[in-house]
Amino acid sequence: MESGKYVARLIRSTIRDTTELVDTIVDSAATRPLGSGIQRMQEWIDAQARRDFFSYIFNQSVGASERTLRSSAEMAASIAILLESDSTLMVSPHVLARAVGEGIMRICYVADPAVTPPQTLLRMAAFELATHEGNFSTMRAFGDREKDELESLRGNITLMHRWLTDSGIARTPARREPFSTSLSLEGHVENISFNATAAYERYMPASAWSYNLGSGATHSRGWMLPSLVGTIEEDALATPADSAATIGHIILDVADALARIGAGHAGIAVDAFLRATHLRRNGIVRMGGRGSDISLNYAEYASRFVGPNEPLDGDGSAFRRSP
Repeated sequence: MESGKYVARLIRSTIRDTTELVDTIVDSAATRPLGSGIQRMQEWIDAQARRDFFSYIFNQSVGASERTLRSSAEMAASIAILLESDSTLMVSPHVLARAVGEGIMRICYVADPAVTPPQTLLRMAAFELATHEGNFSTMRAFGDREKDELESLRGNITLMHRWLTDSGIARTPARREPFSTSLSLEGHVENISFNATAAYERYMPASAWSYNLGSGATHSRGWMLPSLVGTIEEDALATPADSAATIGHIILDVADALARIGAGHAGIAVDAFLRATHLRRNGIVRMGGRGSDISLNYAEYASRFVGPNEPLDGDGSAFRRSP
């Protein structure tokens, strides 16, 4: 189907540009530009008595962010393959788009340059602790067959809890041990559980609905499937062209969110990137048979944006390991 192939080309172009953007972010972050989120974060860590442990959390976050970026690029490429290969595949692209978006929202949340360094450190630590506790929860699902491994993981969690406490980070235990509900430091509190809905509302305010649609497709909700899947007697409410356009808009908005946070994090200009994604956005609008009646030029579109927009006055985390 031509609409699917067209959106697939736009997604591939966006993946290419985003890969180049991330390289620019990494290179700039390595220089710790004055006023950037990464510079403020590094300055704060260097001043802490437990800087070694905080640097460990920092570096673990870098690795997690890299893996998330790589997996997101892979899933976005898979969406392009699905869109250009078979016009009847409408559920899977929505599921993958939701996974791409949630992964990038996690990065935006950790690297948000508008929050203070201790809050950023807490977010990094919460994700790291969630990884350890998540390993334990998953292994426990296998039952007694993995009893030795389970005890080893419990020991790792206990050690992590002690490191956090020794570093001045208070932990609120959950009702069931060895799990946790939140961490706190210098008056800031971060939940261990990531609130994806709130992240979408902050970093993609104009298209936060995309998380709801993706969740509906992922969990086969009765209110979502009729739009994507027909029956013997009824066609799907949405056409393949409608679905392709929706997916294209979601991927472009996710890329924009990453660019805006990256700008403040690393102190770079991302105007050219945002202009390119906006041209693709208008292309999708025209694909649907609409044009100047609903399209906006980039200057007007940018002026109406209400979310984080290249903030350079806050603090964030990093894509690159600290030296």
